Amino acid sequence: MESNFFIQLLNKPPFLLGIVTLLGYCLLRKDVTTVLKGTIKTIVGFMLLQVGSGVLVSTFKPVIEKLSQYHGINGSIIDTYASMVAVENAMKDSYSWVGYAVLLALLINILLVVFRRITGIRTIMLTGHIMFQQVGLIALFYFLFGFSMWETIIYSAIIIALYWGIFCNMMYKPTEAVTGGAGFSIGHQQQFASWIACKVAPKLGNKEESVDALKLPKWLHIFNDSIAATAIIMTLFFGIILLSFGVDNVQAMAGPNTHWSLYIFETGLKFAVAIQIIIVGVRMFVAELSEAFKGISERLIPNAVLAIDCAAIYAFSPNAVVFGFMWGALGQFVAIAGLLLFKFPIMIIPGFVPMFFSNATIGVFANHFGGWKAVMKICFVMGIIEVLGSAWALHIFLQNGTPIDAWMGMADWAILFPPILQGLSISHLFIYVLIVLAMVYMFFAARTLRAEEAAEKLQHANDVRNLPDEDSNSIVAENLKQAEALSQDRRAVRILAVCGSGQGSSMMMKMKIATYLDKKGIKNVMDSCAVTDYKSKLANTDIIVCSKHLIHEITVGEGQYSLGVTNMLNPATFGDELIALINQVPD
Repeated sequence: MESNFFIQLLNKPPFLLGIVTLLGYCLLRKDVTTVLKGTIKTIVGFMLLQVGSGVLVSTFKPVIEKLSQYHGINGSIIDTYASMVAVENAMKDSYSWVGYAVLLALLINILLVVFRRITGIRTIMLTGHIMFQQVGLIALFYFLFGFSMWETIIYSAIIIALYWGIFCNMMYKPTEAVTGGAGFSIGHQQQFASWIACKVAPKLGNKEESVDALKLPKWLHIFNDSIAATAIIMTLFFGIILLSFGVDNVQAMAGPNTHWSLYIFETGLKFAVAIQIIIVGVRMFVAELSEAFKGISERLIPNAVLAIDCAAIYAFSPNAVVFGFMWGALGQFVAIAGLLLFKFPIMIIPGFVPMFFSNATIGVFANHFGGWKAVMKICFVMGIIEVLGSAWALHIFLQNGTPIDAWMGMADWAILFPPILQGLSISHLFIYVLIVLAMVYMFFAARTLRAEEAAEKLQHANDVRNLPDEDSNSIVAENLKQAEALSQDRRAVRILAVCGSGQGSSMMMKMKIATYLDKKGIKNVMDSCAVTDYKSKLANTDIIVCSKHLIHEITVGEGQYSLGVTNMLNPATFGDELIALINQVPD
């Protein structure tokens, strides 16, 4: 009976992830209260995800069933959270395999960085919610294609770890160029697409003609609010689909007590509600796991480059974010119309998250290297590819007799992964082709990295030799004096880090600011959230720190302050401004 208890414990995803958080915090020697709170929040967060998935399925399933009944086609949504729900619903208790695969993939990624002089990999993926989404879809493929538990875990971990390592690594230098040497890379779902954008943008436009010089309509900034944007987009698309059934049929679905138009509006809003519940749950368990992962990885590989949420670059080109989204959305609409025109057996329903974040990110890189003309052309084409590539991936599952009702929808999951899954569906030996290609990349990357490290070491030695002793001593003395002034007889300053979704860049910013202030001896209490949630935390906040592209969304009360920053992940770049605000906070 005892052995059954432990087997069941490890096979229940919420408890498995809770155990991972517990072990991570114990390894980091956190106090008992932190360990207990983190473990409970991880378990509760995943349970919230399960509740949200139930709401999503109950909203989405009737529409898809009627779509098949009236038009004879399968409906699938391209959305990161809907795909996460599809994985969880299809794998049920076997979803715990995803947890094991994430841990193994992270370990492989760490090893690739530890041996970077051989692999050329310097980046480690630390965008927690993305890690689970990506591993989950590959694990779902192996699960539905009949592979065993350990085959699914090992193969999924290898494929995703190579994706994290190689493509985050490829985006390190372009991210440095965009951010002016911020010291991080992006770890999201469009690294390869962004790399392509960096290469072709100079041929499609002029980088001097930046989109940030254009005046965009203010109403477009409504898409910074994911709740409102999701409700608008999903109401629009569900409305089109439902009306295609005929008003009488929609009224029959609504029932006698609800007008058909209200039913359409409610359906779109329920989708937004379900996604918000899922986001809250994911945010809760990922926040704890990310802190544990980050602490462990930094202890094992202190010189690694962190690959983080794509939103960390948005402040460097706010207009490119909106412009890229706008043209990517237009491309998606054109592609969906094409699929309908040619009577493709799968109806693609776009979701806001990939439509915005995929094309916004690509837009920032395209703008930096090719200006607004490059953003327009590249993002429009990427929007088309995101739909067509997703349709290809969904068709692979349909051909296997195991259709799924959601796919990621992000650019890399429309460019890279459909051909990968097609190859794996033909033969499981295709994974060895991927490994060989990865080794070829690593050979050249390692050679380049060793040369760069040798040059950096020489440059650092020259810089140290040329730095006068009195300069370094005066800097240290000034820092100590500043820290002492702020730490004496002050309560802890309460700082809230805010980003678009509250899952990636704000959590990393929270940890970075905490470390920065701790080193200066400034007592602090840190928290993070999405821009849509900050008002609920204002009562316990002194200072809000967010990306500059979101600062117009923030309103604070008397005695509170807000700070918009460009480089969210390097507090040294805004430290003076932050400390000046801390000095103004009432004791």
